[in-house]
Amino acid sequence: MKIDLDLLIVGHGITGANLHLHARQRGLSCAVFDLPKKNESSSVAVGLFHPMAFRDSKYAWAGKEVFDEALDFYRSIDEDKTLVQDIILYRILGSTEEYNRWRARMEESQYLDVLDYSSGMEVVEAPHGLGKLKACAKLDVPAFIAKSRELLADDHYFETEFDFDAFDEETGGYKSPSIDFQAKHIVFCEGLGIQKNPFFSHLPFHPAKGDLLKIRLGNKLNAALNKKHFIAPSEDGLYWLGATYDNKNLRVEPDEKAAQQLLEVARSIYTDKLVPLEHLAGIRPASYDRRPFVGTHPHKSKVSVLNGMGSKACLLSPRCSALLLDALLKEENIPAEMALERVDSYLKKKAH
Repeated sequence: MKIDLDLLIVGHGITGANLHLHARQRGLSCAVFDLPKKNESSSVAVGLFHPMAFRDSKYAWAGKEVFDEALDFYRSIDEDKTLVQDIILYRILGSTEEYNRWRARMEESQYLDVLDYSSGMEVVEAPHGLGKLKACAKLDVPAFIAKSRELLADDHYFETEFDFDAFDEETGGYKSPSIDFQAKHIVFCEGLGIQKNPFFSHLPFHPAKGDLLKIRLGNKLNAALNKKHFIAPSEDGLYWLGATYDNKNLRVEPDEKAAQQLLEVARSIYTDKLVPLEHLAGIRPASYDRRPFVGTHPHKSKVSVLNGMGSKACLLSPRCSALLLDALLKEENIPAEMALERVDSYLKKKAH
């Protein structure tokens, strides 16, 4: 039997799940193609998100508004109030200069309710004190993706490779021996899998590997710490230590040198017992300019992309999902810094 759909989503990591749940709130019918074992970045995502760029002690490009939107969205689908939790993040200030910059930023109107300062914390080495960030949250990523999956009818979730030979790009039809549907829009949220996608393989990614450790701490922390790397509570009572950044070694296998780097930093800031338990790694699908790819293929009106979130999928995916749906349903423009048009000029410039 043929299934008529408003939206077909290819890829069901953090971004694909966000798009599905946004579309569902708008009353759209959806189906998903997914290979869970290939969600290499979402499968190791800690879920910590905030609006800051610590290098300058100020809001990052996405800003506080995007953070607030993400938090509101996650709460809107979370009846049990367990998917997303507010969390305090302490930035370990590394110098007198950073201390002065943080204290000055605290006095600016846009940061009055967001930034604070603490002179220290038990078991934390912080000679210049701690910058306290109150705009921070943690998404339970596995539970979030599972919730999206639960809301999909069984005959609308296909745990299989998307077969481009079975897809009619002009009509939005897909017909294989076991699957038959007609979709108004198809959106690819495949992470780095999109590099093999015939419609979007030209998009310039600068992927980076991130190594991550699950650890046990001798003294409980009710907050997250950040200094080059982060320590953040996990849902199981343990802690995450991460993440490294390596844009040269893109093998998914965990790297022992990266683990030692993480432990060296952690032990320089956390003075109690710290025991590594598990070592994971994933590849972040970061774009060339660290801005998402959001939009419809210039010559294929049925085919769109939502990708390139890098390490900020929990923060950016709610806003980007809404923007793409507004473009598809209301013909609204995608902001220039995320739109696909910017890629053409970049590739032309690079070619010369």
